[in-house]
Amino acid sequence: EPFAPENFTQILSYLKFWGFRLGLLVNFGQSQAVIERVPYTPVASHQVEESYDFIKDLITTELRPMLVQVREGLLSIHHQFGAGYADTTYRKLVEIELRHRGLACLAEAIVTPTFHGFNLPTSPISPLVVEGKILVEVQALHENVSATTIRTMQTHLRVSGCTFGLIAVFGKAHFIIRGVRP
Repeated sequence: EPFAPENFTQILSYLKFWGFRLGLLVNFGQSQAVIERVPYTPVASHQVEESYDFIKDLITTELRPMLVQVREGLLSIHHQFGAGYADTTYRKLVEIELRHRGLACLAEAIVTPTFHGFNLPTSPISPLVVEGKILVEVQALHENVSATTIRTMQTHLRVSGCTFGLIAVFGKAHFIIRGVRP
C-alpha cells in the first residue's frame, strides 16, 4: 500500500479547510513515484442518530443540564464542521466548545486502576472528563459505534468513577451520540 489511511484523512482535512475540491497524494518512497487523485465533495447533510436509552435512569436533575450542554456542544460542532477531520481535531474542538460553554473539561485524565486492593501503574484514558461526572469519547470517520469502543468506555467509566459516558462519532454519513453506562 503506497498510502496509509492517515494520509487520506489528512488530505481530506486540508481540502475541507481550504475549500478545495481536489488534492493529490504523492509518494516518492516507492521505486517509482505513486500519485493518487483525491476528490472532496462536501456532504450536504448528515443523518444524526442519538441514543440515551442505556443511561436514562442515570440522568439525575444535577446531570441533566450538563448533559444538555454537552449534547448541544457536540451538535454545534457537527453542524459547523461536518465530516472529514481526524479524531484529534474533533476531540480538541469538543474540548474547546465545552469549556466555552462553562463546563470543566479535562483532556488528559490519568487513572489508577486497582486489583485486589493493589494500585496498578497510572494510565491515561482517552475520553474527555466533563465536570468529573461524564466521559465523552470522540471518534471520526467511523460509521457506527463498535462493541470494542463500548467496552473500553465501560472500563474507563469504572476506573474514573464517572456516572455515564457519551460516545460521539463524526462519521462520513452519520453523526452518532450514544450513551454508555458503567
